[in-house]
Amino acid sequence: MPVIGGLGETSTSRAVRKAKQIQEAGVSCLAALPPFYFFATQKHLVAYFSEIASAIDLPLYLYDNPVMTKNRILA
Repeated sequence: MPVIGGLGETSTSRAVRKAKQIQEAGVSCLAALPPFYFFATQKHLVAYFSEIASAIDLPLYLYDNPVMTKNRILA
């Protein structure tokens, strides 16, 4: 059965570290929230998700939840 790992973090370095740990746990894919607490530009969000994607060998789903993160992922 496919298992989706979930990731929510405030910094890119911690998100990358946790994404690697989640991958090592054997999940099928990763769903990641934008960084929360601090407001981020779309340029920052692209860099954040790009670094996570580059660090793992899993499909990455972007989980847009602006009510909780204060950061909306635009198309």
